[in-house]
Amino acid sequence: MNRRSILSAALVALLPFALIAQSNTNSPYSYFGLGEFDLSGYSKTSGMGGVAYGIRTSSFVNHLNPASYAGFDSLRVVLDVSASGKVLWLRSPSDGHSSFNGNIKRIALGLRLHRLWAVSLGMTPFSNVGYRVNAHEPVVGLSDDRSTATYSGDGGLTRFYIGTSVRPFGGLSLGANVSMLFGYINKTKTTSHRLLDASWTEKYRYKPNTALLLDFGAQYAIGLPGGSRLTLGLVGGLSSSIKLAKYYSVFMGTGGDEEMRDVERFYLPLHLGGGFALTTQRWAFAADYETQRWADVAQQNRTTRFANTHRAALGLSFCPNYYLGRNLLQRMTYQMGLHYERSHLSFQGARSDAYGITFGVDMPFRQQLSSLALSVDVGLKGRAYRDMLRETYIRVNMGISFSDFWFLKRQYD
Repeated sequence: MNRRSILSAALVALLPFALIAQSNTNSPYSYFGLGEFDLSGYSKTSGMGGVAYGIRTSSFVNHLNPASYAGFDSLRVVLDVSASGKVLWLRSPSDGHSSFNGNIKRIALGLRLHRLWAVSLGMTPFSNVGYRVNAHEPVVGLSDDRSTATYSGDGGLTRFYIGTSVRPFGGLSLGANVSMLFGYINKTKTTSHRLLDASWTEKYRYKPNTALLLDFGAQYAIGLPGGSRLTLGLVGGLSSSIKLAKYYSVFMGTGGDEEMRDVERFYLPLHLGGGFALTTQRWAFAADYETQRWADVAQQNRTTRFANTHRAALGLSFCPNYYLGRNLLQRMTYQMGLHYERSHLSFQGARSDAYGITFGVDMPFRQQLSSLALSVDVGLKGRAYRDMLRETYIRVNMGISFSDFWFLKRQYD
């Protein structure tokens, strides 16, 4: 079996898993809105803090800036498959527990159709829901008696995108992604009481009805003396709304019939970001910044908990000698980075900030254009204060980039 057959077989085999897999989390913060938004790119720059906006390359798909598709080689097709596992420790002022979740995170395909035109398509997580919280609530009419209520949620939304990029002249490239959301979100309240033999359950299921998103990007590459290159990147997306069909069921025991109640709208804000990447034959340094204007759509979503977000990342990589290295250690790319995120959730004026440090390596396959990337992200989110939680996590990312020449024409047999 040749490499083209292997690449095709890998795409066909993994596509059904991506269609049915739901990204997950184990965080009470995912109770609000559509859950926790997944900001990771799960690409080969995960070990560099997740920088992406100024990255333009032919070796993997960078869907976070669609203008980067212009960097694809005209003779090669690239297929990226990524998976991630996360260990999470939650701590409140009075309690704590740990959890683990993992899943296939991204499948992306990219190729150039013309010297000035490239395309990409793929699937990646959009939001994650996963929580379970117990509470004691008063019983109506009995001021001195309480029932036990369990609030739980699961599911999440997945993004399927089709993107394109054009290069009108020189080092300028422009791109856009059109995305569709699918998946489901379950939110359940189960009430029990010491005088009842069975529990009483109310369940809401949300499914996207109309959910199309548009993101754009731009990059400009500048050649510098000594063969180095500076690439400036810009990304953004207009504010939009998602229609969610809302299904309701109520039952005692194990299950009940659903009925559609109505259609709700959830509003997403305008977001803008920029970054740069300075690359040489051995070194690469990149930085990103992005903001999302959640305060502008807080009133439309009928909540006071949303505030503007900010995200920043720095990354550095080094490869001793990719082309002429005598062994794998000399051809590997070594990465490290930092990232910071300020959540869109606000609790009594307090914000949940996240900090992380990343390390990674990218290992090329012997006598092939494909490679395996491994990275580790260690970080903190929030703080154990009042009703807030502190999350400590370790996330391990693995990504395989399959790449092969598909458009070579044989001259001799």
